[in-house]
This record gives sequence, C-alpha cells and structure tokens, in this order.
Amino acid sequence: MLSSYLYTEKVLEIKGLEKEQKIANEKFITAQILSKKLKKVYTLFETNLAVDKNDIKNKEANMLFLKDLTDIIDKIGIKLLQIEPGMKKKKGKLTFIPYEIQIECDYDELGEFITELESSNRLITVDEIVVKNGTEKIKTNSQQSFEQINRMNIQISISTVTLNKSKK
Repeated sequence: MLSSYLYTEKVLEIKGLEKEQKIANEKFITAQILSKKLKKVYTLFETNLAVDKNDIKNKEANMLFLKDLTDIIDKIGIKLLQIEPGMKKKKGKLTFIPYEIQIECDYDELGEFITELESSNRLITVDEIVVKNGTEKIKTNSQQSFEQINRMNIQISISTVTLNKSKK
C-alpha cells in the first residue's frame, strides 16, 4: 500500500512533465518554422534592397531579371511573343520598373507562370492580365484542334519593386 502511494505520486508527476515537454516541443517547432520564414523574408528584402540610386536593381530593363523571366517562360514551355520594359517610377522609397509581356499559352501554363513569379526572389507585382481568347477565334476557323483553341494570347503587365535604402 505504501509503495502504490509513492508510485502514484511519481506517475502523476511524470504525466505532468510529459505535458510540459509536449508544450515546449510545440513552441520549439513553431519557433523553427518562424525562423525559416523570417530568414526567407530577410533574403527577400536583401535581394530587393538597392543601396544607392545607381544600383543595378534600379536600372530599367535589368538584364538579370529579364534572364530569370525568360528562363521561367522557357522552363514552362510558354511561347514568348514580346517583352517590353517601361520607364521606372519612383514612389517614396520604392522604385517600380514595369514590363509588358505578351505570351501564348494555355490556362495551366499561365497559372504555373504566375506561381513561378510569386516564388521569385524579386518582389514582383502583377498589375494586369489581359486574356485575348475571343469567340472570334473559334468562329473564324472551326478546323482548329482543341489544343490550338485552348492556347491564348495573353498580355501581362508586371512591375519589379526595389526598396531604396533611406538617406540619413
């Protein structure tokens, strides 16, 4: 009877400690996840921060960005019709460099393209998407295959966003 009394107390203590350990492990896992996300945010800011106004990220028609963009388009298998960089625009400490892109693809490829832009190291805003898949395309040539009809001409207006370091 004495031993069962002593053991019961220890079993309850062990169960209490197990609950504390589980809570501590959950907090640790949460901290690890947040740390990874914060590292990704830091990398994103570091990649898009221009130290001065002559930084390459503030240049119109940034060749590194254009290369990355065309690599994404080639990887997905999209037909690139045109890329036209625009004039940069400054808004406070941000610099926006617009690009007009014309591509030919289907909806799946368009979704993949937008997803790839989203996961890019550069801050990119998608300003406008215009899908040119009018009914006249179907009416004019009924001999087209489903794949030919499914492919669309798409105009996408995007802008890269560069954070400019403030001057004290």
